[in-house]
Amino acid sequence: MEVSLFNITTIRYLQGIAGIIAAFFLINEVYRWSVRIKGIPGPRGIPLLGNLRQITNTSPPEQYRLWSLKYGPLFQVQLGNVPILIINSAEVAKSLLIRESAAFNSRPLFYVFHKFVSKEITSIGTSPWDESCKKRRKAAASALNVIQVDSYAPVRIVPFSNPWIPNFSPIPKILRLESSEFIEELKQACNNGKTAINFVPFARRFSMNLSLTLNYGTRASDQKSFDGNPLINEINAVESEVGKYRSTSSNIKNYVPLFRLLDPLMMTLPGNSLQRALDIGRRRLRYHATLLDTLKSEISKNEDKPCIQGNMLKNPDTKNLTDLERLSVSLSIMAGADSNTPTVAWGITFLAHNPTIQKKAFQEIKKSGVLESDPFGNGKVPYVDAVTKELSRYYTILRLAMPKEVTEPVVYNGVTIPKGTMIMLNSWACNHDEALFAEPFSFLPERWLQNEDSQAHQFAFGMGSRMCVASHLAHKALYLVFLHLIAHFEILPSSSDEPWSIADPIDGARDGATVSTPPKNDSPVAITQHQTISTPQSLRSLQLPRVLPSNNAAATRGPAEDTLFELYYENFHRTHPILLPKRVYDSGHQYPRSPLRTLATTDLIQIPENNHSLPVIQSKLLFAIVLYSDGEVDEARKWLSEAIRVAVSLGMNKKSFADFYRVQQGADLEAESARRTWWELYVLDGLISALDHRGVSNFNMSIIPCDVEMPCEEVIYAEGKPIPPPSSRQELESRIFNWEDDEEENVRDGYSTVNKSRVLSSFTYRVDAIDLLAQVLAVRDPNRAHRDKTQAVDNTLASWAHYLPTSKADIVNAYGEIDEMLLQAHMMVQLAVILLHFPRSNLALDCSSLNGGNNDINLLYGLLSQKLPPSSTRHIHGIKATEASKRLSNLFSLCTSMQKHSPLFMFSLALCGVVQLATYCNHARLDGSVSCLDQHRARVRLIVGLLKSSNETWPLSKKIQRSLRKVAANTFHMKKPDVLSTAITQPSSNEASDILHASAEQEMLFHLESENVWMPMDGQYDLPELAPWVWG
Repeated sequence: MEVSLFNITTIRYLQGIAGIIAAFFLINEVYRWSVRIKGIPGPRGIPLLGNLRQITNTSPPEQYRLWSLKYGPLFQVQLGNVPILIINSAEVAKSLLIRESAAFNSRPLFYVFHKFVSKEITSIGTSPWDESCKKRRKAAASALNVIQVDSYAPVRIVPFSNPWIPNFSPIPKILRLESSEFIEELKQACNNGKTAINFVPFARRFSMNLSLTLNYGTRASDQKSFDGNPLINEINAVESEVGKYRSTSSNIKNYVPLFRLLDPLMMTLPGNSLQRALDIGRRRLRYHATLLDTLKSEISKNEDKPCIQGNMLKNPDTKNLTDLERLSVSLSIMAGADSNTPTVAWGITFLAHNPTIQKKAFQEIKKSGVLESDPFGNGKVPYVDAVTKELSRYYTILRLAMPKEVTEPVVYNGVTIPKGTMIMLNSWACNHDEALFAEPFSFLPERWLQNEDSQAHQFAFGMGSRMCVASHLAHKALYLVFLHLIAHFEILPSSSDEPWSIADPIDGARDGATVSTPPKNDSPVAITQHQTISTPQSLRSLQLPRVLPSNNAAATRGPAEDTLFELYYENFHRTHPILLPKRVYDSGHQYPRSPLRTLATTDLIQIPENNHSLPVIQSKLLFAIVLYSDGEVDEARKWLSEAIRVAVSLGMNKKSFADFYRVQQGADLEAESARRTWWELYVLDGLISALDHRGVSNFNMSIIPCDVEMPCEEVIYAEGKPIPPPSSRQELESRIFNWEDDEEENVRDGYSTVNKSRVLSSFTYRVDAIDLLAQVLAVRDPNRAHRDKTQAVDNTLASWAHYLPTSKADIVNAYGEIDEMLLQAHMMVQLAVILLHFPRSNLALDCSSLNGGNNDINLLYGLLSQKLPPSSTRHIHGIKATEASKRLSNLFSLCTSMQKHSPLFMFSLALCGVVQLATYCNHARLDGSVSCLDQHRARVRLIVGLLKSSNETWPLSKKIQRSLRKVAANTFHMKKPDVLSTAITQPSSNEASDILHASAEQEMLFHLESENVWMPMDGQYDLPELAPWVWG
């Protein structure tokens, strides 16, 4: 009986356990199903583990690529309980990581890596996006931007001509040293080509030395000391283990919380995996602390060598970082050492099995002559540069880019990607995307030399706002390695029967691979004639007597620059289209946002005084736009004035300047770019003058004699089509009384098919809008603001839209694309109406809630605070100002975000908001129950939202937004008596009679507005040829 009872109890106990397990699995599966992102397909996994098992015994990036053929370029996998979106095409990467970059700038936290290995501090690349990460990334970007990286390569130092400025010492040639010693040690090891060698240790030393020198100013002097150095061996061992923990697919506890339940017990056992992870993290901190202490000691003795950590310790902007924050920058660079080694190793193996590519590259090096006077120079050989890019694309060292975490909901193809979602860029799949790369599984360096692919993004370093900050440096290092390898050696397989599969990008580049490397017999400079390069103990001894100057002015754009290049043309170029179109533009540098001002200022100041050229003017003009949009009005005016001065000295105000490009050089696009640059100077000068509340800016360009022709239509310029004969300024001015305009137009490529009149471009109407602003400026002075002159300007403004051709009636085309130039023209005209009428109106606004003093008040209200004599009743001026602000808000309602519109819009947004708030006060004072108050509130809400959308890009936008929100909050919370008592300017007795007299009219107006009925007034706003949502 007891036995039976025992058996029954045991069975029930086991059944209970089985029931609990089954319930857990059921609940877990329901949870896993509930967290999947609805609307995005993906492979189904097994219970508990999801898709982890399916990617364990294969290459995850390749498996993801194969799945994308079935589920599409964006699908989801579930690793354990975690749904992860996988991007597998360049188009999806661009749509999400570039266009929605602000939402994809953070990193997820991984249980094992962040809690154990990186418990104290993470590298920049693995850190969530917070203030500390921003500071660290800014420090790294400033140290690794294009200029700094170029300073590590061989350059010719040109002394300053100013006798009061001392010459700087030549900058250490770090890349030159490591690449040259790499070649010399390979030469010795292969015994002049008689011995096959294992090249991986040499590649490892090259990468590690580069990282150590850049980080701490130290290095292994030769291969023997590298192999036998205990500290370097420790670094190699630690970083190799860290790379395993950083893997996104090999640590099951990152995705299955169930396996974490035993962690407290495991931590008590010696030698367990979690203890090893903690130990790896501590060892990494120790070796960095040793290197940093040594550097600090050298700095105190003034014996240090130039390096990133030394610069951060001395730089006032970064010396306040903690040791751990500085360490984070170094961790990112050390991770690069671990990734460069396999790229170099695999590249050598691949070249050994592809002699045709070697031979062609060698012939191109000989033809270029870049190494004739310096066998270890860094001159650009386009084909070798293309081979380097293709090696990085074809091999793709980081095949799954570091995961990102969505910081705010994003809608893609109608599906909402929720906040907190993890997303991975499959760089391997994107680098083999047929839509971007023809024959993606073929090794074709020529693709980087052809126009259609020269701007293709190389995904090996990621994409978007958190791509590798050292990508330019990595590309430069790889280029120098392969340049000198090919120039000095013929690389052969170690044996004739070695299988070609060893060069396969999936299975190749194993440690221990060997190749034979006989020196070139016909190299540009025979090896026996190379200058002997000693193994210096100090970075200061690296200066060789002969350094090649760069004969190629066009710098190579690395992957980081490619992304910035894409961002510029994606988000900014359309709003100020002066540079050459994207498809033909192939030079210049763009800088990261954080150090932009310092870098641009430094570069522009260093331009020689006599360097007067179109690119210099364009650089100063764009810099002035950025400064003005950051609120640095005086600095912006200074750079703009300098650009205008240089432009006039070059004769850009004359038609003959652009004709020189068109006639003598046959460069229509350059001629068009020159015309656009002149008129962009004109537009910016007029806009800054109009928006200066101090009244100290003069519209200088309005008095400069000019016969420059007008720009063409945007679609013609952007697509690189042949530029039609440009229209003249006289055509613009005479269009009003041109009877030929009455013909019905059929417009194609900027021409009217009736051949009697030509449709002017949207850019031309933008220039015309600035002319109207200039007329408003002329009557801003109270001493010259005669009633008749004011009325004449008012009539001109009111008639402007009547004379737009039918093809310009809509700002948005049939595909939903906004004509940016026409949008700006409309914006400027309505801005002119506000500036003309508000100072003459009965409208006023209380800005006393601003606690930032006069600066905040002037920023928001300064332009409108002046009171001028009216040309009719102040009440009528108030109505016209309100109508203009209403039309402005209708225009802005077309913009879902300000990211892709001109930053100069923020000033019009501010004035529009001020007028709406002032009108709200005025209407609430008369009758607080009128329905239009909700409309004013809705318009202000729209304006504040649009300003918010550009906060991250333009700091001034955040300041304007905050000021406007404060005033709006104060205004909307007022009761009727408060509105009466807090207006800045109370109406005079005459004005009060105007208000009382018009009260009945206003009530009717508000009633009509509430029913969305159009109300014309004296013919001024009755514009049937324009889309009604634009004009009311």
